[in-house]
Amino acid sequence: SSAVLSATPAHAAMLLAMQGQRGSDAKDLKFITATVRVDFDRSRDGQWRVANLTVLKKPQMNTAGQ
Repeated sequence: SSAVLSATPAHAAMLLAMQGQRGSDAKDLKFITATVRVDFDRSRDGQWRVANLTVLKKPQMNTAGQ
């Protein structure tokens, strides 16, 4: 999930809701979420690059493992 906060031809900012899992053993996997703000700059070759990443809501683990 994401939301564009601002965008120009050379810069952009987005909010991203990220989900993932922590651990390598299938029995002990912990699902986590985090909300981040990401600022992008367009490079000279036209590629978008991450200029800054700020965690707005620290990862929270579901204690039930789901």
